[in-house]
Amino acid sequence: MPFTNEDGSHNIAVGRQFFCQYPDASTITRCVVMKDFGVNNDNIRKMWEDFKSNALEPWVVIVFTVEVGLLVGALIIVTVKNVKNKKMRRLRRQQKNN
Repeated sequence: MPFTNEDGSHNIAVGRQFFCQYPDASTITRCVVMKDFGVNNDNIRKMWEDFKSNALEPWVVIVFTVEVGLLVGALIIVTVKNVKNKKMRRLRRQQKNN
């Protein structure tokens, strides 16, 4: 992939890794994250910062943690019961066959 300086003096063959680290101007303009809202840019930026920095309230974290804990506990109980039932069935079959 050829790469030339603005004055066209150098023509260096570079690979795609170079363009990943140092994209050309058309790629940069295509990948712009934020639109220009004119005089409202500061308001939009503040709104976005407020949205990004809002942490979850403590009660939401506690409720979510309790729900996950109950789910894990229920799965453990069901698994243990299934294992015990399989062992009992195996023992009963062995006793019945003897």
